[in-house]
Amino acid sequence: MFFKIQKSFFARFALILTSLSGMLGVEPIRVVSSGSVHTFEPLSENTPLLQSSILGLAVLGDSSSDEYRADDDRGGAYSETTLSWVELLTRYRDLPTGPWGTRTEPRRTGYEYNWARSGSRIADLVRQGQAEGAAAQIAGGKVNTVVIMSGENDFTIWNGTYEEIYSGTLSDTGVQTKINGIVSNMSAALDTLQQAGPVRILAANIIDKGSSPVYQQTYPDALKRQRVTNAILAANEGIQAAASQRGIPVLDLYTFIRSVEASVDPDGYLHVGGEPISTLTGGNEPHHVLLEDDMHGGTVIEGLIANEVIRRLHEAYGVSIVPFTEAEILTYAGIASTSPTFGDVPTDHLFYTYIQAVYEAGITAGCTQSPRLYCPDGTVTRAQMA
Repeated sequence: MFFKIQKSFFARFALILTSLSGMLGVEPIRVVSSGSVHTFEPLSENTPLLQSSILGLAVLGDSSSDEYRADDDRGGAYSETTLSWVELLTRYRDLPTGPWGTRTEPRRTGYEYNWARSGSRIADLVRQGQAEGAAAQIAGGKVNTVVIMSGENDFTIWNGTYEEIYSGTLSDTGVQTKINGIVSNMSAALDTLQQAGPVRILAANIIDKGSSPVYQQTYPDALKRQRVTNAILAANEGIQAAASQRGIPVLDLYTFIRSVEASVDPDGYLHVGGEPISTLTGGNEPHHVLLEDDMHGGTVIEGLIANEVIRRLHEAYGVSIVPFTEAEILTYAGIASTSPTFGDVPTDHLFYTYIQAVYEAGITAGCTQSPRLYCPDGTVTRAQMA
Protein backbone atom coordinates (compact mmCIF):
# COMPACT_ATOMS: atom_id res chain seq x y z
CA MET A 1 0.00 0.00 0.00
CA PHE A 2 1.32 3.44 -0.88
CA PHE A 3 0.51 6.77 0.73
CA LYS A 4 1.05 10.27 -0.53
CA ILE A 5 2.39 12.60 2.15
CA GLN A 6 1.96 16.31 1.66
CA LYS A 7 5.11 18.29 2.35
CA SER A 8 3.27 20.50 4.82
CA PHE A 9 2.50 17.41 6.88
CA PHE A 10 6.05 16.17 6.39
CA ALA A 11 7.39 19.14 8.37
CA ARG A 12 5.33 18.12 11.38
CA PHE A 13 6.15 14.43 10.83
CA ALA A 14 9.86 15.23 10.83
CA LEU A 15 9.65 16.84 14.25
CA ILE A 16 7.47 14.05 15.67
CA LEU A 17 9.76 11.33 14.32
CA THR A 18 12.89 12.86 15.78
CA SER A 19 11.17 13.26 19.14
CA LEU A 20 9.88 9.68 19.21
CA SER A 21 13.31 8.26 18.45
CA GLY A 22 14.56 9.73 21.71
CA MET A 23 11.51 8.65 23.72
CA LEU A 24 11.85 5.05 22.51
CA GLY A 25 15.48 4.86 23.57
CA VAL A 26 16.88 4.37 20.09
CA GLU A 27 19.54 6.48 18.44
CA PRO A 28 18.04 9.94 17.90
CA ILE A 29 17.61 10.90 14.27
CA ARG A 30 16.65 13.91 12.26
CA VAL A 31 15.29 14.44 8.79
CA VAL A 32 17.57 16.31 6.40
CA SER A 33 16.09 17.76 3.24
CA SER A 34 17.91 18.87 0.13
CA GLY A 35 15.45 20.08 -2.44
CA SER A 36 13.03 17.18 -2.85
CA VAL A 37 15.32 14.56 -1.29
CA HIS A 38 14.81 13.68 2.37
CA THR A 39 17.19 11.49 4.35
CA PHE A 40 17.57 10.47 7.99
CA GLU A 41 20.75 10.87 10.03
CA PRO A 42 21.84 10.79 13.70
CA LEU A 43 20.67 13.76 15.72
CA SER A 44 22.89 15.76 18.06
CA GLU A 45 21.85 15.48 21.70
CA ASN A 46 21.71 19.27 21.79
CA THR A 47 18.72 19.59 19.45
CA PRO A 48 15.42 20.44 21.22
CA LEU A 49 12.28 19.31 19.41
CA LEU A 50 8.78 18.33 20.37
CA GLN A 51 6.85 19.07 23.53
CA SER A 52 7.15 16.51 26.28
CA SER A 53 4.85 15.55 29.13
CA ILE A 54 6.17 17.65 32.01
CA LEU A 55 3.75 16.95 34.84
CA GLY A 56 4.35 20.30 36.47
CA LEU A 57 7.02 22.98 36.05
CA ALA A 58 7.99 24.97 39.13
CA VAL A 59 10.08 28.12 38.83
CA LEU A 60 12.20 29.71 41.56
CA GLY A 61 13.80 33.10 41.19
CA ASP A 62 13.34 36.84 40.92
CA SER A 63 11.58 39.39 38.72
CA SER A 64 13.11 37.95 35.56
CA SER A 65 10.83 34.95 36.11
CA ASP A 66 7.98 36.60 38.03
CA GLU A 67 4.92 37.06 35.82
CA TYR A 68 5.00 40.36 33.92
CA ARG A 69 1.24 40.21 33.56
CA ALA A 70 0.54 40.11 37.29
CA ASP A 71 1.36 42.49 40.15
CA ASP A 72 4.31 44.15 38.40
CA ASP A 73 2.26 44.88 35.26
CA ARG A 74 5.26 45.59 33.04
CA GLY A 75 5.22 47.04 29.55
CA GLY A 76 3.06 50.15 29.89
CA ALA A 77 1.14 50.73 26.65
CA TYR A 78 2.61 47.48 25.32
CA SER A 79 1.65 45.40 28.35
CA GLU A 80 -0.53 42.96 26.41
CA THR A 81 2.49 41.59 24.57
CA THR A 82 5.13 42.11 27.27
CA LEU A 83 5.81 38.62 28.60
CA SER A 84 8.47 36.84 30.63
CA TRP A 85 10.05 33.58 29.50
CA VAL A 86 7.77 31.73 31.94
CA GLU A 87 4.65 33.28 30.46
CA LEU A 88 5.78 32.55 26.92
CA LEU A 89 6.33 28.86 27.69
CA THR A 90 3.05 28.63 29.59
CA ARG A 91 0.90 30.44 27.03
CA TYR A 92 2.39 29.20 23.79
CA ARG A 93 3.91 25.82 24.66
CA ASP A 94 1.31 24.80 27.26
CA LEU A 95 3.89 24.07 29.92
CA PRO A 96 2.01 23.25 33.14
CA THR A 97 3.01 25.96 35.62
CA GLY A 98 -0.24 25.57 37.56
CA PRO A 99 -3.54 27.46 37.72
CA TRP A 100 -3.52 31.25 37.72
CA GLY A 101 -4.64 32.85 40.95
CA THR A 102 -3.93 35.25 43.83
CA ARG A 103 -2.27 33.87 46.95
CA THR A 104 -1.14 35.19 50.33
CA GLU A 105 2.38 36.53 50.94
CA PRO A 106 5.07 35.76 50.07
CA ARG A 107 3.07 34.65 47.03
CA ARG A 108 1.14 37.13 44.94
CA THR A 109 -0.81 36.79 41.69
CA GLY A 110 0.43 34.31 39.13
CA TYR A 111 0.81 30.63 38.31
CA GLU A 112 0.60 28.20 41.20
CA TYR A 113 4.02 26.63 40.59
CA ASN A 114 5.86 29.88 39.88
CA TRP A 115 7.52 30.89 43.15
CA ALA A 116 9.69 33.62 41.61
CA ARG A 117 9.29 36.96 43.34
CA SER A 118 10.43 40.42 42.25
CA GLY A 119 13.39 41.67 44.27
CA SER A 120 14.48 38.24 45.44
CA ARG A 121 18.09 37.22 45.84
CA ILE A 122 19.53 33.72 46.03
CA ALA A 123 19.14 33.78 49.82
CA ASP A 124 15.39 34.21 49.28
CA LEU A 125 15.19 30.78 47.66
CA VAL A 126 15.35 29.61 51.27
CA ARG A 127 14.17 32.45 53.50
CA GLN A 128 11.11 33.33 51.38
CA GLY A 129 10.09 29.70 51.25
CA GLN A 130 10.46 29.34 47.48
CA ALA A 131 12.33 26.04 47.67
CA GLU A 132 10.15 24.74 50.49
CA GLY A 133 6.98 25.59 48.59
CA ALA A 134 8.12 23.90 45.41
CA ALA A 135 9.29 20.91 47.47
CA ALA A 136 5.77 20.48 48.83
CA GLN A 137 4.45 20.45 45.26
CA ILE A 138 7.06 17.83 44.32
CA ALA A 139 6.08 15.69 47.30
CA GLY A 140 2.42 16.09 46.38
CA GLY A 141 2.99 14.84 42.84
CA LYS A 142 2.15 18.16 41.21
CA VAL A 143 5.65 19.07 40.03
CA ASN A 144 8.42 16.96 38.52
CA THR A 145 10.58 19.68 36.92
CA VAL A 146 12.08 22.80 38.49
CA VAL A 147 13.98 25.70 36.93
CA ILE A 148 15.95 27.99 39.26
CA MET A 149 16.88 31.37 37.80
CA SER A 150 18.16 33.67 40.53
CA GLY A 151 21.15 35.78 41.53
CA GLU A 152 20.78 38.84 39.32
CA ASN A 153 19.69 40.90 42.33
CA ASP A 154 22.87 39.91 44.16
CA PHE A 155 24.82 42.05 41.66
CA THR A 156 22.59 44.86 40.46
CA ILE A 157 22.18 48.63 40.38
CA TRP A 158 18.88 49.22 42.09
CA ASN A 159 19.75 47.76 45.50
CA GLY A 160 23.41 48.78 45.71
CA THR A 161 24.83 45.26 45.41
CA TYR A 162 26.79 46.15 42.26
CA GLU A 163 27.98 49.47 43.67
CA GLU A 164 29.38 48.02 46.90
CA ILE A 165 31.75 45.75 44.97
CA TYR A 166 32.54 48.26 42.22
CA SER A 167 33.43 51.02 44.69
CA GLY A 168 35.40 48.82 47.05
CA THR A 169 33.01 49.42 49.94
CA LEU A 170 32.87 45.66 50.22
CA SER A 171 36.36 44.37 50.98
CA ASP A 172 37.87 41.30 49.36
CA THR A 173 36.98 39.36 52.48
CA GLY A 174 33.45 40.73 52.32
CA VAL A 175 33.15 39.72 48.67
CA GLN A 176 34.27 36.19 49.48
CA THR A 177 31.77 36.00 52.33
CA LYS A 178 29.06 37.12 49.92
CA ILE A 179 30.07 34.44 47.41
CA ASN A 180 30.10 31.77 50.09
CA GLY A 181 26.61 32.79 51.14
CA ILE A 182 25.32 32.60 47.56
CA VAL A 183 26.70 29.08 47.11
CA SER A 184 25.46 27.96 50.53
CA ASN A 185 21.92 29.17 49.89
CA MET A 186 21.82 27.65 46.41
CA SER A 187 23.03 24.36 47.88
CA ALA A 188 20.34 24.46 50.56
CA ALA A 189 17.65 25.11 47.94
CA LEU A 190 18.86 22.22 45.78
CA ASP A 191 18.90 19.87 48.78
CA THR A 192 15.38 20.89 49.79
CA LEU A 193 14.06 20.13 46.31
CA GLN A 194 15.88 16.80 45.91
CA GLN A 195 14.83 15.55 49.31
CA ALA A 196 11.17 16.10 48.42
CA GLY A 197 11.06 13.33 45.81
CA PRO A 198 11.94 12.51 42.20
CA VAL A 199 12.53 15.76 40.35
CA ARG A 200 14.45 17.18 37.40
CA ILE A 201 16.21 20.40 38.37
CA LEU A 202 17.84 22.95 36.10
CA ALA A 203 19.85 25.59 37.98
CA ALA A 204 20.88 28.74 36.13
CA ASN A 205 24.05 30.60 36.95
CA ILE A 206 24.27 34.38 37.31
CA ILE A 207 24.42 36.83 34.41
CA ASP A 208 26.77 39.82 34.36
CA LYS A 209 25.22 43.09 33.23
CA GLY A 210 28.50 44.96 33.47
CA SER A 211 28.92 45.13 29.71
CA SER A 212 25.48 46.63 29.07
CA PRO A 213 25.29 50.32 28.08
CA VAL A 214 23.44 51.45 31.21
CA TYR A 215 25.98 49.80 33.52
CA GLN A 216 28.95 51.15 31.56
CA GLN A 217 27.48 54.65 31.72
CA THR A 218 26.77 54.38 35.44
CA TYR A 219 30.02 52.63 36.27
CA PRO A 220 32.61 53.85 33.72
CA ASP A 221 35.76 52.37 35.32
CA ALA A 222 36.46 49.10 33.48
CA LEU A 223 38.85 47.80 36.16
CA LYS A 224 36.27 48.30 38.89
CA ARG A 225 33.60 46.63 36.75
CA GLN A 226 35.99 43.71 36.32
CA ARG A 227 36.04 43.30 40.11
CA VAL A 228 32.29 42.70 40.00
CA THR A 229 32.67 40.36 37.04
CA ASN A 230 35.28 38.36 38.94
CA ALA A 231 32.90 38.02 41.89
CA ILE A 232 30.12 36.80 39.60
CA LEU A 233 32.45 34.28 37.96
CA ALA A 234 33.53 33.00 41.38
CA ALA A 235 29.90 32.65 42.45
CA ASN A 236 29.14 30.79 39.23
CA GLU A 237 32.03 28.41 39.84
CA GLY A 238 30.55 27.68 43.25
CA ILE A 239 27.07 27.15 41.80
CA GLN A 240 28.50 24.80 39.18
CA ALA A 241 30.35 22.80 41.84
CA ALA A 242 27.30 22.58 44.11
CA ALA A 243 25.08 21.47 41.24
CA SER A 244 27.61 18.92 39.95
CA GLN A 245 27.95 17.37 43.39
CA ARG A 246 24.21 16.72 43.33
CA GLY A 247 24.01 15.56 39.72
CA ILE A 248 22.12 18.69 38.68
CA PRO A 249 22.76 20.38 35.30
CA VAL A 250 23.45 24.09 35.10
CA LEU A 251 21.86 26.49 32.64
CA ASP A 252 24.78 28.70 31.63
CA LEU A 253 22.97 32.00 31.31
CA TYR A 254 26.23 33.89 31.84
CA THR A 255 27.70 32.52 28.61
CA PHE A 256 24.38 32.73 26.78
CA ILE A 257 24.03 36.45 27.47
CA ARG A 258 27.64 36.98 26.45
CA SER A 259 26.92 35.25 23.14
CA VAL A 260 23.89 37.47 22.58
CA GLU A 261 26.02 40.55 23.26
CA ALA A 262 28.63 39.30 20.80
CA SER A 263 26.01 39.12 18.03
CA VAL A 264 25.01 42.78 18.41
CA ASP A 265 25.96 44.82 15.34
CA PRO A 266 28.25 47.89 15.48
CA ASP A 267 25.24 50.18 15.71
CA GLY A 268 23.98 48.47 18.85
CA TYR A 269 21.23 46.31 17.38
CA LEU A 270 20.47 42.63 17.85
CA HIS A 271 18.81 41.18 14.75
CA VAL A 272 16.00 38.67 15.32
CA GLY A 273 13.91 37.46 12.41
CA GLY A 274 15.17 40.38 10.34
CA GLU A 275 14.05 42.95 12.92
CA PRO A 276 16.54 45.29 14.65
CA ILE A 277 16.24 45.12 18.44
CA SER A 278 18.02 47.96 20.23
CA THR A 279 20.47 47.37 23.07
CA LEU A 280 21.32 51.08 23.39
CA THR A 281 18.38 52.20 25.48
CA GLY A 282 15.50 50.56 27.30
CA GLY A 283 11.94 50.90 26.07
CA ASN A 284 8.59 49.20 26.36
CA GLU A 285 8.14 49.28 22.59
CA PRO A 286 9.16 45.73 21.61
CA HIS A 287 12.13 46.72 19.43
CA HIS A 288 14.21 46.98 22.63
CA VAL A 289 16.15 44.26 24.42
CA LEU A 290 15.30 45.78 27.81
CA LEU A 291 12.12 47.45 29.01
CA GLU A 292 12.13 51.13 29.89
CA ASP A 293 13.36 50.34 33.42
CA ASP A 294 16.65 49.14 31.85
CA MET A 295 16.48 46.02 34.01
CA HIS A 296 13.90 43.57 32.70
CA GLY A 297 14.05 41.84 29.37
CA GLY A 298 11.51 42.64 26.69
CA THR A 299 9.55 39.82 25.08
CA VAL A 300 12.12 39.27 22.32
CA ILE A 301 15.05 38.54 24.63
CA GLU A 302 12.71 36.60 26.93
CA GLY A 303 11.81 34.41 23.95
CA LEU A 304 15.48 33.72 23.33
CA ILE A 305 15.93 32.85 27.01
CA ALA A 306 12.91 30.53 26.79
CA ASN A 307 14.60 28.75 23.90
CA GLU A 308 17.77 28.38 25.95
CA VAL A 309 15.73 26.76 28.75
CA ILE A 310 14.16 24.45 26.16
CA ARG A 311 17.57 23.54 24.74
CA ARG A 312 19.12 22.77 28.11
CA LEU A 313 16.16 20.72 29.36
CA HIS A 314 16.43 18.59 26.25
CA GLU A 315 20.19 18.26 26.49
CA ALA A 316 20.20 17.38 30.19
CA TYR A 317 17.00 15.36 30.60
CA GLY A 318 15.71 14.49 27.14
CA VAL A 319 12.73 16.78 27.68
CA SER A 320 11.48 17.79 24.24
CA ILE A 321 9.64 21.06 23.65
CA VAL A 322 9.19 22.75 20.29
CA PRO A 323 11.49 25.79 20.34
CA PHE A 324 10.11 29.18 19.37
CA THR A 325 10.91 30.29 15.85
CA GLU A 326 12.18 33.84 15.50
CA ALA A 327 8.97 34.68 13.63
CA GLU A 328 6.92 33.41 16.58
CA ILE A 329 8.95 35.44 19.06
CA LEU A 330 8.35 38.59 17.04
CA THR A 331 4.64 37.86 16.76
CA TYR A 332 4.26 37.25 20.50
CA ALA A 333 6.18 40.47 21.14
CA GLY A 334 3.66 42.37 19.03
CA ILE A 335 6.02 42.92 16.11
CA ALA A 336 4.33 42.18 12.81
CA SER A 337 6.43 39.83 10.71
CA THR A 338 7.48 41.62 7.52
CA SER A 339 7.02 38.54 5.36
CA PRO A 340 6.96 34.75 5.73
CA THR A 341 10.08 32.73 4.91
CA PHE A 342 8.35 30.85 2.10
CA GLY A 343 6.14 32.68 -0.35
CA ASP A 344 3.60 29.83 -0.39
CA VAL A 345 3.39 29.39 3.41
CA PRO A 346 1.63 32.40 4.92
CA THR A 347 1.77 32.92 8.69
CA ASP A 348 -1.82 31.69 9.05
CA HIS A 349 -1.06 28.38 7.31
CA LEU A 350 -2.08 25.36 9.41
CA PHE A 351 1.51 24.05 9.49
CA TYR A 352 3.33 27.39 9.45
CA THR A 353 4.97 26.90 12.87
CA TYR A 354 6.27 23.43 11.96
CA ILE A 355 7.52 24.46 8.53
CA GLN A 356 9.25 27.52 9.99
CA ALA A 357 10.78 25.36 12.74
CA VAL A 358 12.28 22.81 10.34
CA TYR A 359 13.60 25.66 8.19
CA GLU A 360 15.29 27.42 11.14
CA ALA A 361 16.67 24.05 12.31
CA GLY A 362 18.35 23.59 8.94
CA ILE A 363 16.25 20.55 8.01
CA THR A 364 14.87 22.05 4.83
CA ALA A 365 15.62 24.92 2.51
CA GLY A 366 12.38 24.56 0.57
CA CYS A 367 11.65 23.31 -2.92
CA THR A 368 12.90 26.35 -4.84
CA GLN A 369 15.13 29.28 -3.90
CA SER A 370 14.13 31.92 -6.41
CA PRO A 371 11.45 32.56 -5.45
CA ARG A 372 11.80 30.79 -2.09
CA LEU A 373 8.96 28.28 -1.91
CA TYR A 374 8.21 25.25 0.25
CA CYS A 375 5.60 23.60 -2.02
CA PRO A 376 3.43 22.57 0.97
CA ASP A 377 0.90 20.76 -1.22
CA GLY A 378 3.55 18.71 -2.99
CA THR A 379 3.93 15.06 -2.09
CA VAL A 380 6.87 13.25 -0.59
CA THR A 381 7.59 10.13 -2.62
CA ARG A 382 8.73 6.80 -1.27
CA ALA A 383 12.17 7.36 -2.82
CA GLN A 384 12.48 10.74 -1.15
CA MET A 385 11.65 9.23 2.22
CA ALA A 386 14.27 6.47 1.88
